Amino acid sequence: QHVVVEGNAHMTYQGDLNVDVAGDYNLSVGGNKLQIITGDHISEIDGARKGNIGLQDDLTVKGHQSTKVVKSKADLTLGGYTHAVKGEFEQAVEGEMKLHASGAQRITSQVRQNLTSPDTNIFGNKLTVIGEEGTIGSEETIMYARNLYAGHTLFVGDGAGGSGTINVHTIRASDIIATNNMTAPTFTGDLDGASAVTRSQSYGENVTSGGSITNNSSNPLSDDTTA
Repeated sequence: QHVVVEGNAHMTYQGDLNVDVAGDYNLSVGGNKLQIITGDHISEIDGARKGNIGLQDDLTVKGHQSTKVVKSKADLTLGGYTHAVKGEFEQAVEGEMKLHASGAQRITSQVRQNLTSPDTNIFGNKLTVIGEEGTIGSEETIMYARNLYAGHTLFVGDGAGGSGTINVHTIRASDIIATNNMTAPTFTGDLDGASAVTRSQSYGENVTSGGSITNNSSNPLSDDTTA
């Protein structure tokens, strides 16, 4: 059967319309296609679904949208990609999750950001951590640094007189108070004692009044202010 209409055509069905095609169903539209459905639209496809869109693809959903994929899913975007969510956003992954960026990556939050895991690693050739206040580390944390600036107090040990060791070349301070003992092979400067000073150095001593010992045999390292 071949039906040709040279002008416009209009078909009206007052009841239902059922179309059964035993073979293939091909529809070719030379211009635009407008489809208006006042009720639901249900499609059941037993095979694959493919589509090619030459220009834009605009979809507006006024209600909820749900997509279920039983197996894997792959999205490929060769241009820019923007995902804006006005409400809450939750993403759950039962397996491994990887996030790769060839350029810069930025993660910001206006309120709070929490990163927790049993084992967390942060690597970088250049690392900067800055905050107005907070805490870094715990009792079992080991820290390596070039310079350490302590604006108030530096505790070694448990913070209440416990055992601890500072092993550096130079300590520069206005006052150093040793509750028990202070031992060093060389002292540079003046050692002021209340009554007597025990001297066991192998070099000569210049003892002045008050029991002070002055020696200038070595100089401390200059301050390294690299920040």
